[in-house]
Amino acid sequence: MRLATLVLFIFCVGCVHNSVAADAVWYAHMAGFGYSEPIGLRQFTTDWSGRISSGDTALQHVQVESGVEYQDWGAGLFWRDDAEARFSADTAQLYYLLKNKQLLEVGRQYSIDLDVEHARSNGIRIFRTMRFDTWATLILGASLFHSDKLISGTMRGTATATGKKDYELNRVTVDYYYSRDVLFDRKVTAPPGRGFAFDLDLIVVPAPAWSVHLKTENLFGNIFWKSAPFTQAQVDTDNKTYDENGYAHVKPLLSGKQGNRDYRQRLPLLVDTRVSYNVSYAIGMVGGLTYSPAQLFRSVGAEWRLDALTNLAVLYTFDADMVTLSAHFARGYLSMGADRASVGEAHALTVALGFTYLLGDF
Repeated sequence: MRLATLVLFIFCVGCVHNSVAADAVWYAHMAGFGYSEPIGLRQFTTDWSGRISSGDTALQHVQVESGVEYQDWGAGLFWRDDAEARFSADTAQLYYLLKNKQLLEVGRQYSIDLDVEHARSNGIRIFRTMRFDTWATLILGASLFHSDKLISGTMRGTATATGKKDYELNRVTVDYYYSRDVLFDRKVTAPPGRGFAFDLDLIVVPAPAWSVHLKTENLFGNIFWKSAPFTQAQVDTDNKTYDENGYAHVKPLLSGKQGNRDYRQRLPLLVDTRVSYNVSYAIGMVGGLTYSPAQLFRSVGAEWRLDALTNLAVLYTFDADMVTLSAHFARGYLSMGADRASVGEAHALTVALGFTYLLGDF
């Protein structure tokens, strides 16, 4: 990161030189999206309280970036957090019941099936803008970064409720890498990670009334972890105690191996597509697809052009039951959305904002 900061500093100094300051632009933007199917986002990341419904997906993608753009080139520093979890509905249901000390259905067998990927990174992004007359604009970017948080792996098996307050694990296997052992509290040193990724932002205007916007992130994204802690083992529940109310508390025993080794983690490919059609100068229709490995989100909406530089939009996302409101201005934008009026109970949340500023205006 010291090298990345130095490179960006030199770039910025060059941009604010009097001869180019008028064309140099400082930008900053932030985007975040979180989705939890079985339980509210806040509850999913804390105590799993509240009401649970059937679901098998949770994810969050957050990114903050700021930098300078001059003519066709730009560079910025960024911080991002990418996490995706896919699991069986039984896995979420069992965890919820145990976490909240609710009664189990005696004799029921729960299928445990969990895949998790989580990485937190910060680094530098270099990008170039290419314009093709009035019909297309393409932005290609490349990122180099350092990563400091790792969870990557699977859990498979079954669990059987042997009583209303007791259960047994059956052939449950764990295979995962981590910077902190959240399952078995093994004391480890967080490994260093180094990675790279590419991104693509394409806007095409095939006809006067139509426009298509395609944005992809984490193209060929990889993180290389040095001597990452890992656990590959079968888990059993022989080491069991009971609290004063008779609920079982299991300290899992492992039969397998733990250690450290180099590991390559692949970042989730993120794709966002928007298609717009102008019904008139002031009114347009919008359709969108947002893809991640964990979930596909489909959206429709409308936008209103207030003047040449300002427009408002509303978008409804079917797969998250979420409404998003956004406003775009000459030098900035703001977008917010949720599936519930109460943010504390929301299963889906999105927020995005950004602005640009001509350095020559200082």
